[in-house]
Amino acid sequence: MGGSTYAIYIGVSSPIIQNNTIDGGAGNNSYGIFSVADPTNGRNSNPTVENNIVFASGAGTQICVAEATAGSDPVSFQNNDLFECPTALYRNQGTVDLIDVNKVNDLFSPDGNVSVDPLFVDIDGPDDDITTMADNDWHLSGVSPLEVTQGGLDLSSDFTTDKDGGERTVPWSIGAYELN
Repeated sequence: MGGSTYAIYIGVSSPIIQNNTIDGGAGNNSYGIFSVADPTNGRNSNPTVENNIVFASGAGTQICVAEATAGSDPVSFQNNDLFECPTALYRNQGTVDLIDVNKVNDLFSPDGNVSVDPLFVDIDGPDDDITTMADNDWHLSGVSPLEVTQGGLDLSSDFTTDKDGGERTVPWSIGAYELN
């Protein structure tokens, strides 16, 4: 696939992005979350990004999260799993590519972000093609790391179920699916 793909493109807004499993897509430039602002006009993008699994399955540039410009800093960026993004786990201010999760965590307080393979049941489905979304199984497996299965924030004041409608339990799992 050519061009750039963005799972979530944030343009001058401040969304709350919590407990999702996000693939940046299969473009030559693949971004999980891409945030851009217009600081010259005082219009910022300041998302809240918590408890998400973010990866990029493209062939070229692969970035989990990118601040494209100044003024696009997250309000909160914690307890996310950033993996399979060899170009950068996090692009800071459009210029600095961070490939070490500890450097990403240095940007935020609190932090709690990790970079581990969540070991999904079947990331690319029986056809071994991640672009065929219908057969991909991004549920956490029995061998998923504790950092993911028990590393999420308790967000029960906002919602209490996962993507399947299953009950979220403490300690919360990171991503769209709870592993109880």
